[in-house]
Amino acid sequence: MSSMELNALRGELAHDILNIEDIEVLKEVKRSLHQIIAQAKDGMKNKSSHPRPYTLEEIYSRIAESEAQITAGNVLTIEEANAEVRKQLPWLK
Repeated sequence: MSSMELNALRGELAHDILNIEDIEVLKEVKRSLHQIIAQAKDGMKNKSSHPRPYTLEEIYSRIAESEAQITAGNVLTIEEANAEVRKQLPWLK
């Protein structure tokens, strides 16, 4: 995002905030904004700038593990997988 786009977005947010007339809504916006900023900062601390790639040994190990799971019949049909996703993420229906 360019600095012009960043400043434009800041201006839009400031405009939206300045147009809030309800004190309770404004307090909730402030609480939410602080919470979002704190979560973003925590996420940045835990995020590595460059993830470590898998070694060939790790890749072969994961492949072997997956093949063993398939051989053992520990697999899901597409219908079962979709049902699991819907159960864990109901808002994606």
